[in-house]
Amino acid sequence: MINGGLLIDKPGGLSSHGVVARVRRIVGQKRVGHTGTLDPLATGLMICVLGNGTKLAPHLTHQDKTYECDMRLGAATDTYDSEGRLVSEAPERIPHDRESVEAAIAPLRGEILQTPPLYSAIHVKGKRLYQYARANESVEIPSRRVRVGRFDLLEFAPPRLRFVCHVSAGAYVRSLCHDLGEALGCGGHMTALRRTRVGRYDIQDAVTLEALEAAHAEGRLSEWVLDLPALAPEMPHVRVDNDGRARIAHGNVCPGRLIAPGGWGATPDQLVGQTALVLDENEETIALGEIGPPVDSSGAIWAIHPRNVFIQP
Repeated sequence: MINGGLLIDKPGGLSSHGVVARVRRIVGQKRVGHTGTLDPLATGLMICVLGNGTKLAPHLTHQDKTYECDMRLGAATDTYDSEGRLVSEAPERIPHDRESVEAAIAPLRGEILQTPPLYSAIHVKGKRLYQYARANESVEIPSRRVRVGRFDLLEFAPPRLRFVCHVSAGAYVRSLCHDLGEALGCGGHMTALRRTRVGRYDIQDAVTLEALEAAHAEGRLSEWVLDLPALAPEMPHVRVDNDGRARIAHGNVCPGRLIAPGGWGATPDQLVGQTALVLDENEETIALGEIGPPVDSSGAIWAIHPRNVFIQP
């Protein structure tokens, strides 16, 4: 089984589930997932996780993301994008000076309260929002705080705009388009979206599904696979000695005295309560473990509490 991650350049017209299904077929294994959905309309960087990498997915979903987006002013849709139903038009109110648009963008930067689109996968009262929409049922859509670190125009050619934005996890670029159209009084919706960055990962390092398939056929698939430490570089890494590996393999708490020399990577008290990648002395990732309280009364010894063990005793 392949354990790690793949940076995929998702094509348009394919759902995130469809990308995962294609990757499963290419690599020949069932344990494949992803760390963040892209709508079928969108293209760009999607991180797929394989094998034990699927255990890291919950720790990788909160990364900031960067997008390049095209939108159209003068028309609003119920999905906030070009695939939805037209709900209003006001082409006569489209501003033709860049300054007006820049002024409307300014309040959408920083920490803002955003209302997600009704056609989204957010859970409300046990159902996804799009299920309410498809059933024509009314539901109160909860707003949430998101951070927009960057929102800059790249092209201004009314009614078309193109911009780049850097947003926190959970932010909807479709909602930014809708809110900008509302602020300008003419309405607006997203027409194209490309994710160019997730955390520290860039679209330039991604592979298309076609190139991945060719690499597999030529025996070069490993060239594109990130190992677990590379997949989650921000997670603490702790190295254990051979005795520690044996304890972890049996699912037992590993006392701090079994940490390999220099294996903490930071002072233990800085890591308490965090989930860490546990590596052995051969740099193999053997588990996810939580750095817990001391295992003796002196307070001098910390411990690794295994949560997901990747090796056999």
